[in-house]
Order: sequence, then C-alpha cells, then structure tokens
Amino acid sequence: MEFSVFLLGVLSSAQAIGSSPSIPILPVSIEVKDVPQYFRLQRAAPGEESVPTHGNIAQSHSETFIVTRLGSREPHVRASYQHLQVQENVPWNKLGARIRGVQGEVVGDEVSPSDPVTRILFHRSGVDGQARGAQNTCVNVRGTYDGVNVEGSCRIQLPLDVCVVELLFSPSWFSLSTLPLNVTLTYMVSDDCKSMGEVSEVAGSVRVVSVGTPRIQQVSVGDSVTISLPDKTLLPGEVFTASINLRQNWTQPSFSLRVRCRTGLELLFARSAAPNTWAIKTEMQKGAKHHTVIGHVTHRGASERRPLPAVALLDFLVSNISVGSAVSRRITFQLDIPGSSVVAAAAAGVRGSAEVLVSDRDLRAILPLVKSHEILNTAPLTGISQKIPVRVLAIEAGGTVLDVTKQAGCETPNAQIVQVSDGCDFLFVGGKETQGALGVKVEFWLERLRASLSLSLWVPLLPLRIEVSDTNLQRLQGSGLVSTSLEDDGGERKTSSDRRSQSCRPLYQRARVRFLAYFVAHSLDGSRQLTYLLGTDWLLDVSPLIRSQAVIRDPHIARLEEEGSILIGQEPGVTSVEVRSPVSHSILGEQTVLVSLETVSVLELRSNLMWGVNLSVSTAEIKHPGVFSVLCQSNNLEMIPKQVKLYIYY
Repeated sequence: MEFSVFLLGVLSSAQAIGSSPSIPILPVSIEVKDVPQYFRLQRAAPGEESVPTHGNIAQSHSETFIVTRLGSREPHVRASYQHLQVQENVPWNKLGARIRGVQGEVVGDEVSPSDPVTRILFHRSGVDGQARGAQNTCVNVRGTYDGVNVEGSCRIQLPLDVCVVELLFSPSWFSLSTLPLNVTLTYMVSDDCKSMGEVSEVAGSVRVVSVGTPRIQQVSVGDSVTISLPDKTLLPGEVFTASINLRQNWTQPSFSLRVRCRTGLELLFARSAAPNTWAIKTEMQKGAKHHTVIGHVTHRGASERRPLPAVALLDFLVSNISVGSAVSRRITFQLDIPGSSVVAAAAAGVRGSAEVLVSDRDLRAILPLVKSHEILNTAPLTGISQKIPVRVLAIEAGGTVLDVTKQAGCETPNAQIVQVSDGCDFLFVGGKETQGALGVKVEFWLERLRASLSLSLWVPLLPLRIEVSDTNLQRLQGSGLVSTSLEDDGGERKTSSDRRSQSCRPLYQRARVRFLAYFVAHSLDGSRQLTYLLGTDWLLDVSPLIRSQAVIRDPHIARLEEEGSILIGQEPGVTSVEVRSPVSHSILGEQTVLVSLETVSVLELRSNLMWGVNLSVSTAEIKHPGVFSVLCQSNNLEMIPKQVKLYIYY
C-alpha cells in the first residue's frame, strides 16, 4: 500500500504573528469528466464552515459544480493528489436529467371525438445522441383518469434517433362527466417494450374535450368580409371548403368576390350557405397559370337582412403534386361592391390572401429540437463562437418523422441575444451579444406550419471578479542576502555570468488567482431588472476559460505562472491583474495587488498522512438542473495497513 505525507507551511508576518492562522484545506484536485462543459461554483460571500480536522489539517474538501451540457455517458468526478486518484459516477437523477437522456414533446394539446389522437415525440437530450442511439431504447407512455387508461410505446431508432407514440383515446374518454379535463402523460424508459421502467417522467399533458376546436385560418377582406379556410395540410385529391362571412356592420344588398388561385387548386363549386336569404352566381376565367372565379352574391330581399355566420361556400379541389414535395398554394380574394356610394368606393379593390399547404404527406406539426434549452454565453469572455445545433422535424399522421431542417425558415427575435444561421441548422452567439434573456422564442416555419423554440440565455455580468488569495505579497525572510561582491577571494574580478549565477534576488509570496463571474438574464420588457443564474449567492468559476488572457499590467512587479493560476511577486510596487476582451479589447475585470518589502517568515510546518481518499456525490442545496456537490475525505488513520510505501511532498 502506498501513501503520501504532504507538508503545509504557515507563514507569519510581523503583524500577524499573534493571530491564529486558518486551517489549510485538503489539497485534492476535483474534476468532472465525460461532460462537454461544466463550472465550479463558489459562494459570493464564503461563510465559516465546520470541517473535521486532524493535526490542524482539514480532512475533507467539498466542491459544488454545475453541468451546463450533458454528454453521451453518465458523468463522473475524479479526485487526485499526486499519485493518489479516485473517481465516482454522478447519477442522472442527481443532475435533474431525464431518464437515460430521453425527453418527450407532446405534439397537439387537444383530443376530441373528431380527432382522438395525440402524438408524443421522444428524443435524446445531451450532446452525443448518436452514441446512445444504438441502445434501441423503448419508451412506454401512459395516461390515466378515473379508471380510464390510454397507453402506447415506441422504440428510439436511428438515423434520427427519435420515435413517436400515437395515443388513440377510446370513446369512453369522451363520455366522462368531467369534460373538459387535462390528462397528464407520463413515460418510462426500458430496454424491453413489454416491461415498464421503475422511474417515470412527465412528458406533458393533453386536454380532452367533447367538441374539438376547429383548426381554421381566417382572412380579412376589408372591414366587413372574412374568409375562413381549414388550417391543416391538404392532400392531393382532397376537397376543402372556404366560407364567406359577413360581419355585423354589413349593410349592402350585394357584392362581388373575385377569387384567384394558381394551377394546382380548382374551384369546383360555389353555393349559397343560406339559399333563402342570399343568391350566388359565378363566372369562370381560366388562364395558363391562374384560375379566376367571380362570385356575385345578392340578398334576396324577401327576408330580413341580418348578418349570418356564412353567406357562401366555395369548394376547392387539390390537384396532384410531385412525390415527396410540400408546396404552398396562394388564394387571393378581391372585394367589389356595385354602385357609387361611399362604401362601394372605399371597398373597391380591397384584397386579402391566404396560403394552404399541399403535400403528399399528411404533415401535422413541425418541432425544432436542441440538446439544451439553457445556454451560457461564454463568447464575450473567450471570443470563441458557440454553436448550438438545431434539427427541425416534421411529424405526419401515422407517426412518421421527417428531417425538414433544410426546407424550414427561421427568425430570431433579437440578434443582440442570440442569432440563427441562414440554413436554420444551428443557433450561435459570437461574443458581441450584450444581453441575456429568459423565454426567448426563435421562430421556425415550414410553409404554413409554425413552431417556436423557447430558450434561456445567460451572459456574464461585467466586470468579472478576480479573486487573489493574498493581494499583499511580502518578501520571504532570509531571501536575497547572497553577497554581490565583484571580486572573489583570490582578488580576481568576476565575469558577468559568474555574478548572475551567484547573485540572488529576493523571493516573494505566491497567491492563488481565480476568475469568477455572475451569469445574468435581462428583462425583455426593456427594464433594467436582472435575473441571476443560481441567485446572487453563487458565482461561476470561469478560470479555465480565460486564464490565458490574464496579464499583469507591470510585469516587472509580478508575474503569472501555472497557466495564470498563481501570482508571484518580483519586486516592490503596485500593479494589477487584468483580463482583456478578445472581442473588444476592453478590460473585463481587474484586481490591484501590492508587492511589499515587508518580510514574512515561516511560523510552523504542518504535516498530514494521506494514504487514500473517499468521494461521495450528493444533490446540492441549489435547486437547479445540473448542480451537484462532491465531498472528498481523507481515509482514517486507523485504517492504514501495516506495510506501506511513503511519498513526501511539500
């Protein structure tokens, strides 16, 4: 068995000899592995913590971390000191992650007797979903209310690494006396679709209603006429109906509506929705690219002229299209009122237009997916752009999923918060963003199908906090006292190289340097209110990102070593540690330090025997996804075996 003895020196200056020095911590380095991005957390105002000690040396060391992006495997933490090393897995549930990284998205939030099917798409969160896709994971979904159940399952498969469960609600659901009602849909993940897992997650909820809400789009033609059309994907050969509606302020006895549509849509028939009240006559004009139908609608005069829900109905036929394509067909409506009245003159030539999506696939929805909806924008600190891949998937009736990222359109609400690529395949931040925000919605569309991606973006709050463990670096007593005589004992004059080898400069204290930052989101309403990631009590240690950018304003007075983590005094004076922006070259943060001629001496040496360490992972006091705590403890002395190898470090 091997173990180590480490020596810790306690320094004392003339002013501090009488004070009781602080307890040195266990010198163990803790890292998180198998994650693309994580940060150590530090309290903004550290309090006095009680730690077990032995020989005035702390026997435990605790750290808190936040994992901001998950990888393909379960993370683990590693504690090491010299040749000693130990590691421990971090369970998914301690990170607030979904079961096996599988997340559900409910597509369509309502079911009714006319449309009793809802769909749930399952995909993998994390970064490397392809690596886990080979597991062929099965997902079981269930919804229950008052003894009535609905169930379904699917198996996640490549190449898209997704699957869709179609839940068919039986007629017994729609006969419940408590309608309308919300049903929570839960899911479990397993390797076998015949068995249910032990832990369930909530995918979302669906509303069960007795009468479905019509999915229609409405087009206004002037102030008094509205056209209603179905808001869904139309299949080749399908016939759909548009209704002409008059509003309450309509007073005219007749009007004409010119309907123009491209080849691919054909107006089959125009009929009155109220034959006893309104009469309609049509005339057709066919062109090479467009068809135009003029409908003349006249009030019969025998009945009272009251506004009706619809006065005329237009039946359209969808023509065939190329296999695998989705095209948009535009219909233009132009209103004309006969006569020379003021109303007729004002309404003359008023137009409105609608678009219908025609596809040989029954597309029901599109869904933009990212691996994480929370983004920490570190580009202002590093100058390195962050790219967040996006996939836009289309779901059709039957559960088939298509990748339509290349065909989709997209738009970001504010380029000062987040930007989106021209191909809609990734979001990015480049370092010039000035704001973060919660609930930022990036819009995506495929023809008439639209969806939004809700994101939380956090930016570092400037200036950074540069933490130097001791801002007053003093000279070590006894250093720099070697004689600087220019002659040796034989009377011969020394060369310059001899003088450099025998001269000795004063040695000064060293200090640990850390670079800390709050991450914040700004209010979207334009106010100056800030929301802090994890609250104002916790800072993120961004040292690994920006140590290489740290400089000393006057390098003659002090210098940085060990990749910017250690500050060493060189000669008396005042200087500062600075971090400059790689984007704007402005100062992101600075901390003044003093190098003093006052001496400091070694008060005592403390030793501690360490032959092994134990690690334990627990949920943190901070209730936020990805946050966990690690406790590292030195093994008890009573457990040391009889035969050991000894290593001594100081």
